[in-house]
Formats: sequence, structure tokens, C-alpha cells
Amino acid sequence: IGIIQNLEDQGRDLECHNRKEKKIEIVQVKNWARNKIIREKYLYQLESTTRHYKQEMGVARSVKVTPVFYTTIDPSDTAKKVIKDMGIRFRKEPFTRDYPMIKCNVNRQTKRRTYYLPFETIYDHITIGDNPGEYYVKTVEEAENKGFRKG
Repeated sequence: IGIIQNLEDQGRDLECHNRKEKKIEIVQVKNWARNKIIREKYLYQLESTTRHYKQEMGVARSVKVTPVFYTTIDPSDTAKKVIKDMGIRFRKEPFTRDYPMIKCNVNRQTKRRTYYLPFETIYDHITIGDNPGEYYVKTVEEAENKGFRKG
């Protein structure tokens, strides 16, 4: 959601649905500098947006909706208490560069196939996933082999 809706995502980066088990996870992801810590306000936002999602979408009471917070850094002591008290699932994972970060974009009008690198100023404004044939790749070579050219 966040990658498509950008700042309009209401603090929801992912909605993960398991219809068989009647479960939904509302996921917020933060990849911040190592010297930062997760403060409780971000967890309050996740809890609030999870509640709003349930109301907005008319989720049946039989469906379990869980807020999930993934990050590369530690929570503050107060945030740890909030995590426990609110039943938020919290996961700290080390950042890995072994992740496809190059955006392969297809222009809706011209069908031009262009790739964008993470350090480019336009990178955060490029949406991937709203047009067929768009995806992320790990290397420039991979993007070019799939017919994408530098933006």
C-alpha cells in the first residue's frame, strides 16, 4: 500500500490477508539509521490505523486483525511496554542490501520501460505495481536484460 499510495497510505505499508485462517495483518515498516530508536508514537499510529482499517473495511468480528511493526532498530523502553500492552507483533530484522531495490517502471501512455536507482531524487516519486510489467530488480544488468533503460 505504502509503495503505491505513498503518503496517503494511512501508515499501512502492507495488508496481508489469510482468508483460510480469517486473519489480516496491517504492517508498518521502518528502516532507520542505527542510532535511532522506535518511539511509542509510531506504535500508537499503527494501532490506530489498524482499528480504522477494521471499521473502514467492515471487517467481520470473526476475522483477527493484527498490527505488525517491522524495523531495523530497537524500540524504546516505553515502546516495548506499548508493544506488549497493545498486542502489536514486533520484528527487528537487520537491513540487507540483498533486496531488489531498482525500480523498473512502464510509462502508462508511451509504454517506455525505464529503471530508477534508489539514490536518484525522483526515485521516491516513481510508483511500481500500478502498471503491468513493473517490478523491482537487484542489478542494472538485470533491468537492462529485461528491456529497461536508464531514466
